[in-house]
Parts: sequence; structure tokens; C-alpha cells
Amino acid sequence: MTYTMQSDSSIIGAFANQQIAETALNALQESGLPAESFSLALQTPPVSETEAGTNAGKGAIAGALCGAIVGFILSYARTNFAETVTSDDPIRNLVGMILAGSLVGAAGFGLMEAMTGVNVMKEGDEISALTPSFLVFVKDLQPEEVTKAKRILIQHGSQIQD
Repeated sequence: MTYTMQSDSSIIGAFANQQIAETALNALQESGLPAESFSLALQTPPVSETEAGTNAGKGAIAGALCGAIVGFILSYARTNFAETVTSDDPIRNLVGMILAGSLVGAAGFGLMEAMTGVNVMKEGDEISALTPSFLVFVKDLQPEEVTKAKRILIQHGSQIQD
């Protein structure tokens, strides 16, 4: 039993829980159907239905502020404590360090927050929240074997009916 989706596969089962899906796949194997004909894949919602964009914006703002503070501290330390300062203009050095820190912070925090937001559904989006998470695919089976497999999956709680 594999955990990837093949291009020539068909969906025959859907489960909200991985453990239940794996139990159903074990039942398929115990019924005599070849395990290599089945695969399990995680279905993720489209990014537009998640909080990724909102979180990325908030993370970029927080990152820019944190980066600016770090840039200011580094610039201050460099100007006041370094024995040799390469810049003749400490104000330009200060602004440059603040801008560089803001850019790095915004990019880093924004990316981290976007990645965490991909797993959070937008509020009030009941339809996509009910979408099954784990899909069972089949390939290289005869029609009567596919029918048998569907019946077994339905008995184990598949959300896809005939």
C-alpha cells in the first residue's frame, strides 16, 4: 500500500481520519485484493480557502518591526562600540541596517506565518471544512473488484457512496 497518487488512478473512498482510512486499506488487503492496487493520499484545501494570506500579511508586519529593531540595535552597536567604522555617515548606516533588518524580518516572518496559515480554514467556510481529508485511489483492477473494494470501504466509513 503506497501513499502517493498515480495519474491513472480513480478515487473510490474518502475518509476524514487517517487511522480509519488505513484500517479500511488493511481490510481491502485481507479481502484478497492486491495491496499494490491501492494508494492513500492526503487532500489539502485550496490555499484561497485558508488563512495563509491573512497570516502572511500579519507575519510580514511583525517581522518588519522586529527586523527594524534588530537593525537599529546592530547599527547602534557598530557605531558606538566598533573600533573602526567603515561608513562616514552614521545616519546612512543606521537607515541601511534598519531597512535591511525590516526586509529580512518581513520575508522570514511572512513565510513562516503563511505556512502555518495553510492548515487553518477560513471561518464560516463550512463546505470546505467538511471535505474529506484522506482519499483512497485504485488502479489496475477489474470492475467487479472495484465494486467489491467500494463496498468494503463504505462498511469502514468511506464518505464516497456508489
